[in-house]
Amino acid sequence: MFKVGLKFSFYWVLVSIFVLKHNKIDNLIIYLSIFLSLLPICISIGSKPNTNLLLICSYSIYSFFSDIFLSRFFQLHFGSEIFSYRLFTIIEFLIFISLIYINSTSRKIKKIALLSILIFFLSLIIDLGSFNIYDFDSLPSGVESIIIITLTLFCIKEKLLSEKILNQLDIWIHFSNLIYFSGLFFLFILSQKNIHNPEFANIFAMGTAIFNIIKNLIYTVGIFIHKYSTKYSQFVNNLI
Repeated sequence: MFKVGLKFSFYWVLVSIFVLKHNKIDNLIIYLSIFLSLLPICISIGSKPNTNLLLICSYSIYSFFSDIFLSRFFQLHFGSEIFSYRLFTIIEFLIFISLIYINSTSRKIKKIALLSILIFFLSLIIDLGSFNIYDFDSLPSGVESIIIITLTLFCIKEKLLSEKILNQLDIWIHFSNLIYFSGLFFLFILSQKNIHNPEFANIFAMGTAIFNIIKNLIYTVGIFIHKYSTKYSQFVNNLI
């Protein structure tokens, strides 16, 4: 835990430097959101590996990489960071639909999850054919949100019938994703034509940052319980 704390302290120092430089509360929230993507990974060190943990850590690594490097790369070489958003939507959807498919025991949910992949990529094709590629991908993002929210609700309902629900990492991921996509759904929908508006862009940045912080904190709680499920199993079970 000391190593984890040391690493997180180092990241927090970096955040503080950025914040002091810009001296704005919105920068604090945005940079905190970016660096908190690494917190689930730090906490997972020493955990018993499983598919859920590998997928969520892969998602966290990609989120950080996208925010720090890809957005700047596309901005410099293609004139817009929108391309990094579009790519992120695809990677994010594939990771979360994989989590749903792997953790569900219902054949019906698994079939819907596979069908939703076709629906999602169809929305990508329609979006590319109907809208400017430099605009935010509201259609794929909206479709992704509806799919993830719907299937997540089914998965949560399925898990509520099982024992030791709070010991299961996937339930924490499901709850986190439900809050995240529900909270940002309307921002995604409205971003198609408004993302280039400075006022709206600031609202979008703050909204995604806040919900990203909430999402990563819930991920971290889930990973912590997964890591110490044996040691704290009695405490966790008393919460059910």
